[in-house]
Amino acid sequence: MDNWGLGEIDPVDKHFLHATYQGSRGEQEDGYNRHLGNISIGDKSPLLKFFSVHDGHSGKETMQELEIAGEEAWDKIMKSEVTPTLNPPLNLDADPNVSFLAKFYTDAQNLLETQDNKSGAVSITALAIENKAVYFSWVGDCEGCLFLKDPSSVHPGHIYHGTHEHISTIDLAQVELRGSMPDSPPTVHIPACSIPCSLLSGMQDKLNFPRPPRPLPHGHPEHKHVFHEVEEYVDYEKIVPNYFPNAISRSEFDLVKLHLSKKKLKAPPTMDISIHKVGNAILTADARITGSIQPTRSIGDNINAKHLILRHPIVMRILFPDPIPQDLREHCHILLCSDGFFSEYAFSGLADLCKFLTDPDAFFSKSFYCRGQVLTERLIAAKLLPPGLEHEKSTGEFPLYNEWKGCKNWSEKTAFITTKHMEAVESERFKGVLEETADYNLWIDACKSSLTQLEHMWKPHLFTFVIHSIAPHMATLMGSRDNVTLVMTPVFT
Repeated sequence: MDNWGLGEIDPVDKHFLHATYQGSRGEQEDGYNRHLGNISIGDKSPLLKFFSVHDGHSGKETMQELEIAGEEAWDKIMKSEVTPTLNPPLNLDADPNVSFLAKFYTDAQNLLETQDNKSGAVSITALAIENKAVYFSWVGDCEGCLFLKDPSSVHPGHIYHGTHEHISTIDLAQVELRGSMPDSPPTVHIPACSIPCSLLSGMQDKLNFPRPPRPLPHGHPEHKHVFHEVEEYVDYEKIVPNYFPNAISRSEFDLVKLHLSKKKLKAPPTMDISIHKVGNAILTADARITGSIQPTRSIGDNINAKHLILRHPIVMRILFPDPIPQDLREHCHILLCSDGFFSEYAFSGLADLCKFLTDPDAFFSKSFYCRGQVLTERLIAAKLLPPGLEHEKSTGEFPLYNEWKGCKNWSEKTAFITTKHMEAVESERFKGVLEETADYNLWIDACKSSLTQLEHMWKPHLFTFVIHSIAPHMATLMGSRDNVTLVMTPVFT
């Protein structure tokens, strides 16, 4: 799986780092593809990388179909049936590479429409053309980005930013349903980072609940609320949202409405929201269109409510300036991952994952526990961590906090996770906060399995070389209850 031992290394593994972990799920529904090779275009022979991460749900059949589709797409490139362009046109919608990546997903969906396949998948694919460009194409909430893997930087793991001249995005749902893309905002520096097709972000603020919602702190300690000794999940069904603090979520919901209206379905879409109350925090556990097993977009899912799901991919193109800056050439990496890293807000987002992959020491000291992470909120509710964390002035009554903040090196940090952290999450005080224990017991088993696998990985002389393999296990130890997968490669090799 991970090629950091002795012996001959496959050429693909020299370029790609990858890791996957089943976690506490009953089945491994994640998959991935990795391909690279030189192709002949005129008198040039550039190196191409073509790779994907697929995250299945309700079974792994569709995920496996996408893996096969990835192999077939690469074969077409190698046989020159598809020839990537080295000089992309200015207009994104005229770029043959964009068309190829979009077609990869539309062809896969058209094939699956003919099958009685009950499972579905979300997916992200990257195409990297040596020294020229990187493309992302995705359907659903898998994520990808370019980031600078430079621990000496002022901002370790910084996601690469560029102007609209160099970074542009086309949403095939916007094009098909609205007839055109919205006008681009003024030229600003924007992140080379996928936009998850999801309704989850920002949904806990203002909705038409059956009763008025309380103010929601998203875990900020300065907000005072009723303290819940035992956590509670509250489901609100068939909600009509009247406010979206996140413009992307608002746009995604509007696209679903437009999609349904074009299908002549008169009833407007509503949403099912699951709110998680733990301690004094109120978090959004889930948000999706009523009747859908996916928030908005996926491949497959041949179910009764399939008309609720968008199939359209989004494609992002990142062009590199000429000449390429030295720090970009030396440190820039491409990362693709499944959303298991963000299950239960284990990692708060893609930027946090990049920070961990770049400087795990600093990440642990600052973010192993953080407000808004479900695990942290449970520890606070169990009175095992102070509600203010780093803002807390007096921590004498919280030995777990003191032990965490007192770790000085990687050996002490790993020893803390193995002992103090596990003692805390297996304690009766912690279990007393939980609404149920069935999923908890599966998660504890996954944590113990992770610790067993990590024993030979996170030794001080080794861990920086296998940090990509540690990351999925770290997500589990920080509370994730999903399959966790990543593929990572340097942009310039």
